[in-house]
Amino acid sequence: MRSKTIKMLLGIFFLLVFCINHANAEELWIDVRTKEEFQSGHVKGAINIPYDQIGKFIGRVADEKDERIILYCRSGRRSGIAKKTLEKSGYTNVINEGGYSAALKKKALKSESDRLSLRNYQQPAQFSSPCYVR
Repeated sequence: MRSKTIKMLLGIFFLLVFCINHANAEELWIDVRTKEEFQSGHVKGAINIPYDQIGKFIGRVADEKDERIILYCRSGRRSGIAKKTLEKSGYTNVINEGGYSAALKKKALKSESDRLSLRNYQQPAQFSSPCYVR
């Protein structure tokens, strides 16, 4: 009886850990513009993988095929192409945020919402330097 209770409690504990990890999963923001465009300004925390190289390098930054990936470029055209490439590779949670201005606004609104929320607040992951993929 006692071992069944311990096993049940351990099962509940691991289920809770799994749920908490998935509930707090971060979004992966990818700027699919050129290196020069990225250097001229980008969404805070975004990494740079040009749209024509995303199929080759996405595996270095996205471990799971269902990870939430948000793409943007200057106008939305290149991020649309990158989205199709990722979907053909099996990624299921890819969002084309469109142009750089729209991406900045969305990220700012999300950051403000996170700051105002006292429930489940988690400091967003920050990269120490931009990630360039050649």
